[in-house]
Amino acid sequence: MTPERSRVFRFEDITVDVRRLEVRRKGEKIDLEPKAFRVLWHLLENRDRVVGKEELIAAIWAGAFVTDNALTRVIAQIRKQLGDQARSPRMIETVAAAGYRFIAEVVEEAPAAAVAAVTPPSTETGPAAVAVSAPPPPEIASAPVPPKATTQRWKLGLAAGALVAIAAVAWWLARPGTAASPHLTGLQQMTSSSAVDQNPALSPDGSLLAFSSDRTGHFEIYVRSLAPGAVERQITADGESNVLPAWSPDGQWIAYESQKRGGIAIVPATGGVARYLTETGSEPAWSPDSRTLVYSAGSVGKISLWLVGLDGAPPRVLTRSGTPEGDHKNPKWLADGRHIVFSAFFPVRGRPWIVDAATGELRSIRTSAASVLFPCLPGDARYLYYATPDLPGATGVLDPVGVWRARVNSRFEADKPELLIPGGGAAPLNLSMTADGSRIAVSLLRRKNGLWTLPLNRSGLPAGEAKPLIDAPSFDVREPAFSTDGSRLAYGTLTQGGDWMIFQAGADGSAPTPVSPPGQSSFGVSWSGSDALGYIADRKGQRSYWVAPLQGPPKLIDLHLDLGPYAIIVLAPGGSRLVEHSGNRAVGIKLVVVDMATGASRDLTPPGRTFAFPRWSPDGRWISAVERLEPKTDRRVAINVATLAIQNLAESYDDSKLFPSSWSADSEKVVFADLRGGAINLYSVSRSSGELRQLTHFDSASQAVLQPACSPRGDQIVFVRSIPDANIYVGDLRF
Repeated sequence: MTPERSRVFRFEDITVDVRRLEVRRKGEKIDLEPKAFRVLWHLLENRDRVVGKEELIAAIWAGAFVTDNALTRVIAQIRKQLGDQARSPRMIETVAAAGYRFIAEVVEEAPAAAVAAVTPPSTETGPAAVAVSAPPPPEIASAPVPPKATTQRWKLGLAAGALVAIAAVAWWLARPGTAASPHLTGLQQMTSSSAVDQNPALSPDGSLLAFSSDRTGHFEIYVRSLAPGAVERQITADGESNVLPAWSPDGQWIAYESQKRGGIAIVPATGGVARYLTETGSEPAWSPDSRTLVYSAGSVGKISLWLVGLDGAPPRVLTRSGTPEGDHKNPKWLADGRHIVFSAFFPVRGRPWIVDAATGELRSIRTSAASVLFPCLPGDARYLYYATPDLPGATGVLDPVGVWRARVNSRFEADKPELLIPGGGAAPLNLSMTADGSRIAVSLLRRKNGLWTLPLNRSGLPAGEAKPLIDAPSFDVREPAFSTDGSRLAYGTLTQGGDWMIFQAGADGSAPTPVSPPGQSSFGVSWSGSDALGYIADRKGQRSYWVAPLQGPPKLIDLHLDLGPYAIIVLAPGGSRLVEHSGNRAVGIKLVVVDMATGASRDLTPPGRTFAFPRWSPDGRWISAVERLEPKTDRRVAINVATLAIQNLAESYDDSKLFPSSWSADSEKVVFADLRGGAINLYSVSRSSGELRQLTHFDSASQAVLQPACSPRGDQIVFVRSIPDANIYVGDLRF
């Protein structure tokens, strides 16, 4: 399925609009699940031949393990919705022992015809907007950076802020609304290493590409020409885990984030000595005059936007944490040099906003999209480009994974989005576009998560190397949890429909069976004894808490629990109590213990401090947690449930690695994942002696180890091992 081919197919009374991901029959929209749509699209694109089952599974399920039954079910759904029949097919013919062939007569139409045939969709009202100056007229928005001789005139023009705002409003109201959309052509894969190549940044003229890669064992910045056969040049080589490059519009500098040292640095685009501008921060983006950088900084739940210039002046805050609600991330300057688009990121979605860099005034971009991340408003800001990646823990996401585009009108309302680059089983990250919007780059990340096991000896020390235990039936698995007797293992896996489902299996991963029902996302699994599981269920955004026995139907628990977006609920080993989050990361999180029989609750942690990821010890006397400190420090703690005494165990210096911990079988050690020495590994810390011990010895900067679960039998630790693969793609946008 090639994005550059025709976008509209007509056969009988059916219209398939690939750009809008719509199928209509006699003008009425037909509901097809995303995989069914992609199967139909693939058959239409290849209707001149028989398409094998293996080809369809490889193209649509992107390497996930599925059987022929999954494909057969999808084909049956397509036939039913289109009014076709398997025994006397008019559209999709089954070729025995070979595959399927599309046999109806098809007429392809140009994309413009498709746009004209679709009724303009309604938009969803976003958060309450705050007044802000609109983007300027085309002659200002698309103007290149002026030469030095005209710098003073440029400054004078920007100083007349009120006049610019008036002109901006007039331009936005006068913009035509029927201009043809630019179409994507020549999408090419620009990197092909076995490492993680990500964070693309296009040079001002679009001829060069900067990116980060961990091919040396840690992330460094590279530059290559987009010409065929070009050789890549390594720009940094200091081992500081350098990511997220950003090319200055004058072509002289590349800004980037140093993950190990911390802060925003700039380096000459040809290589050389780096200069650090800040001590913290991420996601740098240049102003059109190449003099100022906007970046995001802060701890999770309190991330805001900051500005720093090349003149040596200290950074200044641009947006305030919590206004708008969510973490402020993915900033990009508009061509006017005054406004910045960014995403206010929640645990399950992102929303686009515009902020005035001079006044701090905010304005939301209203969109019906389920999530907007990495927003870009290039050129005259008529089109919003963004990505919808696969968000861990996200529920109710309506849009397929990919890169999207939506036209923005004079009221800052985005039209119904169209899919520009399908994810194809990969998550799009870090969009980059040239200032005129003629070229786009994106990294597509595939991450395979599996459960691994680390064998332990009688002393609780590693008895060998870690090895795979369970590969998920899809591409993602998480949240391993042992029953209190250690005989069973529960975990969550992502289904083909995009929902999370809980499975339980033997301690060795054998004989997995589903626990939670289909049609909902189920997560946050913990055991009530050895014969029942508790979990949070999310059905179309409505959350509830359930306890499901291994034999019998699940039971709804109505205890008025905090089931917000940050909810974590863990049952005590005996099942008589639970511990939960209460609050959110913006205002602070406390831990609360709740009696399952009476619903009575008591605070476990003091006010004014934030604790996360609680886990019960096997004896039920302790709860391990992470205390959020500032600026980039977290602390593992053990809390005595009876006395409420808090014991400090170990500190971590990477606030993005707030992973849950687990207890050893004797309730003596806390096992957790942490980033130390450039790689994430498992560590244990003794509650009585404070001894810290490294348990695994992985050395990759990009592969993650997380969510350990210690067996109550003391013979193994099961954990999630996440192995990514990412490459960069570049395409042109032309009318």
